[in-house]
Amino acid sequence: MKTLFNDELQQALVHDRGACVFEGSTGSGKSTLIRERAARLIESGVIPQSILILCANEYCVKETQRLFNYEHPELKAPLITTLDRLCAKLVLGYEKQNGIKSARIYKRMDRFVKKICKDAFGVHLSSERLAKLIDKLIECDAMMLPESEINGKMFDQIDLAYLVKALKKLKKNNEIRDLMDVRSLSLQLLTSKAYSLEACDLRLTHLMLDDAENLSFLDHFLIKQLAADLQSIFFAINRDNTFRFAQGAFPQAYDAFNTTYDNPLWIKAAVDYHTPATITECMSRLVKKPLNSGNEAADVVAFKALRDKELMMDYLLKNISAEKETALIYRHSSTALLLIDRLLEMAVPFQLHDSMALMLENDTAHELLSIMRLFMNAHDLDAFMDVYEQLDFGLTANQAKQVREIMLVNPQLDVYQAMLECNMRNAQKQKIISSLEAIRMAKDMNAYRLLEFIHEESGYAAYLKRNGLAADIHFYSTMLLLAKRYPKADMLLARLDELKKIHPNASAPLILTSVENAFGQSFDDVYLLDCINTSFPLVGKAHPDYPQEISLFAYLMSRAGNHLELIAYKAAAQVKVRMSDFMYTLCSKEAESEVAEETNKPAARLRRGAKIQHKLFGKGIISNLSEGKITVRFEMESKTLSLSHCIENNMIELIN
Repeated sequence: MKTLFNDELQQALVHDRGACVFEGSTGSGKSTLIRERAARLIESGVIPQSILILCANEYCVKETQRLFNYEHPELKAPLITTLDRLCAKLVLGYEKQNGIKSARIYKRMDRFVKKICKDAFGVHLSSERLAKLIDKLIECDAMMLPESEINGKMFDQIDLAYLVKALKKLKKNNEIRDLMDVRSLSLQLLTSKAYSLEACDLRLTHLMLDDAENLSFLDHFLIKQLAADLQSIFFAINRDNTFRFAQGAFPQAYDAFNTTYDNPLWIKAAVDYHTPATITECMSRLVKKPLNSGNEAADVVAFKALRDKELMMDYLLKNISAEKETALIYRHSSTALLLIDRLLEMAVPFQLHDSMALMLENDTAHELLSIMRLFMNAHDLDAFMDVYEQLDFGLTANQAKQVREIMLVNPQLDVYQAMLECNMRNAQKQKIISSLEAIRMAKDMNAYRLLEFIHEESGYAAYLKRNGLAADIHFYSTMLLLAKRYPKADMLLARLDELKKIHPNASAPLILTSVENAFGQSFDDVYLLDCINTSFPLVGKAHPDYPQEISLFAYLMSRAGNHLELIAYKAAAQVKVRMSDFMYTLCSKEAESEVAEETNKPAARLRRGAKIQHKLFGKGIISNLSEGKITVRFEMESKTLSLSHCIENNMIELIN
């Protein structure tokens, strides 16, 4: 491996006693270094099963295994897994040894947390707010906060201390646990000496951790226990990658590294050996600080702004290579649905680093599809029980149970007839009766019109508005586009059921991956999809998370080793969208060159995304600069103006 033959990497490669931290930017060779360290130890006589590599996620595990076997086919691979799997092995082994019934392990507690918030606080959480609340709960666990420090903390109108207690009670009653519970229990077992690695047939001498910058305080205590009797422990970290998890203990845990481990070695890499120079230069422009690249490969960075989402799909299917390792990275799983549908139709093999079932079972998808099923079949009791609240019938939980009981006794009745048989006030019955005619007609609508009716005219829209929720425009626009391909509602639902059951090709060079699952991986070619505001970035410039969005976007750009394309579009079905602010930033250098050529130096400071004040039209944002023209988005409309006229007559000025 040629990239390792420099001083800093060579020093990290041969260090095999005690603790070592290797700090490098994205692409500096950290993951490659870990594989080479493992290979060198095995070649020196270390038993492969005594070397453990911990990766960020399951996809990184598979990629590390694949690359190690490819680079060193003559060697038996070391143990490669995630911290969660290691902890689960410890806990389940301990419980089996002691005859304790094991609780079911859930990756996340989203639906349980959402139910508690609704029942206890009357709060209906959007997917975004729920995700932030879950992160807050994980942070409390990961920071090992005592109950006294959680008391008084609020998330919107939700008392976190009460929520933590209610969730703990729910877990106990239902005999379930989440991943943080498993990590906490593992730490207890190792600290108390109640169980050990040897007890579950793990006799380790060397431990290596990739993407270790996002370990929590709990994780560091756990790792310290694991490393107690090891010959060496190696951490690969990236300071620029700490935006991923709020519960990360960086940099505090590493600031205390010298006191935690005896005589640790700290090595810092200065150069990015993986990411090509052109991509690195774009990243520098985005994060507004210089980044160094040691890779002068003849790479390409391309920007594509297409008219609509369908054209984006056409462009991808025309241009992606079926032979080169190519990653299509998406922020919203609904984009993957469109791609998968088209790829299956064209019989193009692909990997999917995500779960199709989970894509179609999130709250938004589940609600919309259940409403469709109910409107098409008024006898679908399961669909009714799932969404009676969302349809704004005004039913209580007891009344919904009455509907179920009535239908079980009289199966010839549909849900609407059963509702009118319930005990309720006349005013409530009249409200239901007034909406029934339109709802009964919905079953004869085509799929596209039915989706419009649900989104705009049914009680679902009123439900969202009353609870301060916003419709998921990404999933809604995807469903409208699929409805064009499958015009009958039953055809559309049948196709979605088929997509749940697909079996992707695990060895295909084309990879569809979510943002989360792209972490720790690198690819030859990368197409970064949905480069629009509300995707990249998710939030506006004034939001405190905006700097994290910049870091995330730059990180995803760095996943490309050869070719990078950033793809935006102006509309998705009926939904108008705006190209990402990041695209304007990255294109600004080219825009300034065009302006300088056309109008000389007075216009050199103008660029895409800049704010201006026009004497006649007021404030606006420059959206395009080319061929002596300037296009500006003003409050009411966009206008294309003569750049030379604006400059010569002092019609515009830059504003902050």
